[in-house]
Amino acid sequence: MATCKYCGKWSGLFEDEHLDCASAHEMSLHGRPEAVPTGQAQPIAAGTPRANVAMSRYRDGYFTARSINGLGILIKKIAVVFGCLLALAGLAYFGENKLASFMLVLMGAIAGGIGFILGILVQSAGQLLKAMFDVAVNGSHFMTDDQRAKVMSLE
Repeated sequence: MATCKYCGKWSGLFEDEHLDCASAHEMSLHGRPEAVPTGQAQPIAAGTPRANVAMSRYRDGYFTARSINGLGILIKKIAVVFGCLLALAGLAYFGENKLASFMLVLMGAIAGGIGFILGILVQSAGQLLKAMFDVAVNGSHFMTDDQRAKVMSLE
């Protein structure tokens, strides 16, 4: 639709309502759902099937985001341990061949550094996904503020 369903004015090519009109409409309906004209959406009550489906979907998304974040942390830890082991092996071999020892320490630093950076990139993907779900949950009309806080693990 090109016109706002509340005020009748132009609302955009792919929009059917203005945000101001929709929020004013919701404010006028607060506590009075019987005032909703026929054909308009009813306010969603807590514990409705739509709210439960939305909460389940968002919980699954947050689980995925936390898993990706945890994988990034694991990659960083493994990279640091692997780099330290290579460096320690190079230090232990220092007395016999100094060039080989130096190369092992350098390889440990490079491998640990690259792995740590890759872990940061994976962890940032998980954090970005979590932030996108925060935006989606915050804008969901199917949940109350308490339900949003519960899904976002703020409680």
